[in-house]
Amino acid sequence: MMGTSHALTGTLAFAVSTLAIDIHNPMQVALGAALATGGALLPDIDHPNSTVTKTYGPLTRLLSWFSKHALGGHRMGTHSVPGIAVLGVALYASWLYIELWPARVFLVFVMSLALSAAIRLLHIDGWIDDFLPIPVSITLVLLVPASLNVVGPAIALGCLAHMLGDMLTPSGCPVFWPLSKRKFRFNLFVTNTWPERYVVVPLTVAGIIAVTGWQIASGLGLT
Repeated sequence: MMGTSHALTGTLAFAVSTLAIDIHNPMQVALGAALATGGALLPDIDHPNSTVTKTYGPLTRLLSWFSKHALGGHRMGTHSVPGIAVLGVALYASWLYIELWPARVFLVFVMSLALSAAIRLLHIDGWIDDFLPIPVSITLVLLVPASLNVVGPAIALGCLAHMLGDMLTPSGCPVFWPLSKRKFRFNLFVTNTWPERYVVVPLTVAGIIAVTGWQIASGLGLT
């Protein structure tokens, strides 16, 4: 799937999750939606030419190289349930032990990467999309750590949405890697063809609008 499609599915995944999980803090709702949107682009860190890989220069290129070589290549470890679970658990554990500096650094880095990916969808000229998330993430981690329990679940949801999206295409995903390299696929459409542009994207946007409208009408996340 295209980057925009992935991002929208991440937004939808988080929006739907708020219907089942009672979130009362508006900041958590906004942050979770942004992180899930950007998090839906993070699995492609295993590709050397992806937008996420190019975000922070040598740092993210090194991470991309490691992801590609240590996790089986493109659309392998970062596109699997075990891989996504490890990231989600690591983020949640970092929140639990946020008083430790390694945990803070890890949270700031992953949050900045996800938020940067989300901001890139706005096509803002210059470097604001890369560098604005850094002070924002630092501020959140240092000043409002209690509200960051949403970070791990939101980013993991975005990554899962990415994996499911790629499973709709002929490329597929190795859902149970490293236990199995078998790729699961539904072959519903080829990436960047009319079914994705004119069916998947509009339906995803409609879903986001519908869920958001339901939230507003019922007061979810707004008290």
